[in-house]
Amino acid sequence: MASRRRRNRTSARHNGSKGLTLNSIGFRAALIEASSFLREAEGVGFARERVEPGSVLSADEVAHWDLLASSFDLKRVNQGL
Repeated sequence: MASRRRRNRTSARHNGSKGLTLNSIGFRAALIEASSFLREAEGVGFARERVEPGSVLSADEVAHWDLLASSFDLKRVNQGL
């Protein structure tokens, strides 16, 4: 049997050079809603439309997520660790 090499599908050359980011929202009932955007900052509106005000959100340290701090309890995730 010939061995096949696994492709790294996360690599930019395998995603059609679209440069899309994936934003997902997880809910306690184990439901996840995901969508892809050209820019990660577009996910702010995605979250604002789908998450109830006052909910706890976890986001990375990118500044555009600060826009959600007025409506949500915003926790930060350090992805550098």
